Amino acid sequence: MSDEPFYAPNAKPPPLPQPVPGMPLWTLHKGPERIDCELRSHGEWGWEVQLIRNGGFYAGRMFERREDALAHADELRADLRAMGWRAEDSR
Repeated sequence: MSDEPFYAPNAKPPPLPQPVPGMPLWTLHKGPERIDCELRSHGEWGWEVQLIRNGGFYAGRMFERREDALAHADELRADLRAMGWRAEDSR
């Protein structure tokens, strides 16, 4: 067995993968707070509904089918509107 490392000691690590932007679904506001909802495809792993609150990741949920993800996003929007969140144009 060789004493040489199996990797190149001076090699740079590969760059981190860049996030793929999601498809915007809706945006709601409540005072200075903002929540954006995006739909993201993860190929064979399914679809993700992702919530972005004030520019940072807030929550996400995976679904096998796109239709189920869209239905969940609609339910979230209705629930948030019932709690006083409003669309941009209704402020």
